[in-house]
Amino acid sequence: MTSRRDALKSAALLPLAATPLATRAAPAVSGVPLAGHFTHDSVRLWLQSTEEATATVRYWPDGQEDRAATAKASLA
Repeated sequence: MTSRRDALKSAALLPLAATPLATRAAPAVSGVPLAGHFTHDSVRLWLQSTEEATATVRYWPDGQEDRAATAKASLA
């Protein structure tokens, strides 16, 4: 037979049963983006993430934000 104390304890713990024990954080950049090889009109960037993700970089000529462009890359 279930005691009143056990029934109250179960009722108090019931909401916790629906909560996931481990919630995962969104992937994040795990270091500072680094500029690698570059020429007069291109640059190679290195990014590292905490897990597989897609990164979007937005760039534009100095002082001309209205000419902004984006580039996407997969991080593994």
